[in-house]
Parts: sequence; C-alpha cells; structure tokens
Amino acid sequence: MRSLSDAEKMKIFKENEAAFLERMIDMKLQLQVAKRLDIDASKDEIAEAIEGIRKKYAMGDEEFQESLKKEGFTLEEYKKRLAEQIILSKVVNQQVKNKIVISDEEIRNYMANSQGTEYRVAADILQEPEQGF
Repeated sequence: MRSLSDAEKMKIFKENEAAFLERMIDMKLQLQVAKRLDIDASKDEIAEAIEGIRKKYAMGDEEFQESLKKEGFTLEEYKKRLAEQIILSKVVNQQVKNKIVISDEEIRNYMANSQGTEYRVAADILQEPEQGF
C-alpha cells in the first residue's frame, strides 16, 4: 500500500473539510467536558494501549517506532493522540453508556416477543442458554 501524495491528501481533505471540521469540534468539546469532569488518561493506560497495538500487529519496539515515523508521528505525539482517544472513550462511557437504563418490563417485553428463543439473564448480559436447557 502506497502513501498518499500531498496533493492527494489535500484533495481528500477539501472533499471532506466540513465533516473533518465537525468531528474536530465535537472532539474538542468532548475533551473540554472531560477536563471539567476531571477525566484523564494515566501513563499506565497509555502504555497498555501501546502494548496492545504492538501485540496486535506483532511489532517490536523498533518496528513500532518505524511505523510511527512513516505516519509522521513522534512517540510523544502518538501518546497524546492515544490519551485523547482513551479520554473520549471514558467520556462516552460515563456520559452516555452508563445512563442507558433498560427496565425489567422492557426486558420482559423483548423476551416475550423474541419468537420462542430462551434467554438466561446473568451479570447484566442476556445470553442464549446452552443446549439442553
């Protein structure tokens, strides 16, 4: 896979400028919310994320550094981006996912309308039962 030329990058940017701008604004607003809520990414979380990426792509330190260089990042810039991603994930979890509440009645209605499929509710997860149950 080849890298894009500067002209190709600019063309893609111009074609998607409004969407890029909107995403950047959303990200900055979410980061402001995170700061106000004192949500941050620890050095350990960032190191864990980097280790996970290295393992996923089977890269050693040297290969990882080379990959960053090809993408135009220093290790510190990459860590900053990872930190932002971790923080944004925490904001979404805290402000959105944790506020989704499904009542027992909604669960019963769903299960009653699931056309004969049986479920077992355990640890807040609906699971299909094992064979024979």
